[in-house]
Amino acid sequence: MNLSFFIVLMLTVFSPPWPEDRDPVEINNEAVRLLNEKQYDRAVGKLIEAHDLDPESQVIVQNLAAAHMNRGIDRGGHSDFSGAIRDFRTARKYSSENPEYAYLLAYYLFRNGELRQAEDVVDKALKWDPGPDVQEKLRRLKGNILYMEDELEGSLSVFEEILKTDSGNDVAERMVSKIRSELDVQREYHHVSTGCFKLFYNEQTVSIGSSGPFVFMLEKERSRVCTDLNHFPRKRTTVIIYQPDDFQTVTESEAWVGGLFDGKIRIPLADLDKDNERIRQIIRHEYTHLIIYELAPGCPSWVNEGLACFEQYTAGTGEKKLGRMLKSGQTPSPFEELPHSFINISDPDKARLYYAQSHAMVEYLVRNYGMGRIRLFLREMNKLGNWQKAFRVTYSREFHDLEREWLARL
Repeated sequence: MNLSFFIVLMLTVFSPPWPEDRDPVEINNEAVRLLNEKQYDRAVGKLIEAHDLDPESQVIVQNLAAAHMNRGIDRGGHSDFSGAIRDFRTARKYSSENPEYAYLLAYYLFRNGELRQAEDVVDKALKWDPGPDVQEKLRRLKGNILYMEDELEGSLSVFEEILKTDSGNDVAERMVSKIRSELDVQREYHHVSTGCFKLFYNEQTVSIGSSGPFVFMLEKERSRVCTDLNHFPRKRTTVIIYQPDDFQTVTESEAWVGGLFDGKIRIPLADLDKDNERIRQIIRHEYTHLIIYELAPGCPSWVNEGLACFEQYTAGTGEKKLGRMLKSGQTPSPFEELPHSFINISDPDKARLYYAQSHAMVEYLVRNYGMGRIRLFLREMNKLGNWQKAFRVTYSREFHDLEREWLARL
């Protein structure tokens, strides 16, 4: 999501005779300079000081709101959603009916899994006649919130309304098609909620109780992944167990795909008794994607898939798979040239190679540097916005050098 920064204003009016070091005009102007330098914490502090001195100045009030919003955008861009939400809420104290501010607050509430609160902010903002651009963003966000709340009929209605006024809206068209497909498949599905999951399933495939063996398996595999990555998502995760044909219909994925995370975990299952261990592996793989989505959503595909495969399989599996592929004449691609996503690769052999080399690299990093360094790598990626810089900070070396060393060992 591209978010532009909010403009702050220099004060040029004359002010009363303040002490030289306590002039709110000068303090405000210093805050503006700090904001231009992206020193958000210092700028917010300066503007709070200026506002305490001159609480009637509307320019200072506007700047204080904009400074909190700019800092919130910066925090949100680094996945510090809780910090961003605090800033957006503070900004709205100074500009309570700004629809753009409301949209940003609702968006990051949504990203933080606080769906009901996000929906409440959107509903109130839509009553303000926010203008066509912001209104369209708010309505689209409302549709996405309802979709993640598994209120598919309501979500479909929102996106169909968008198409009535904007018939060429690609996002709305895709969502309408997606939701209709899911409704056709899931109309007869059963639903059960547990402490950590919302489960949808077809009883012809699996019988699930709220405390049965399948739920115990889900909770156990989730705990294993959360412990490894030291991150425990608070929101309940939707897991949909499909018959294999239904999975293909809904996801429109390639035939080799064995599971999918797109905000919800989707698993094809023909026979739980026969596929028990495979399902455990898929749960670990897809739940790892969920955690990475929260910790470092912008990380490259090789980190995302490599770490998911590391959690999915036993130690050494990735290097063994890659070794067999190298012996058969396949050659790994440079990691920086791997596609943004593996899910749409039509050639299953190429997909298997990309997964195997990503898995093997993560195994190599964990074996030589430890799992704690991987966690730090994710945090640095999120903070810096560049995985190669994050690698340099985390591992004190260039990734290209390590990649050459890794290839030589292979």
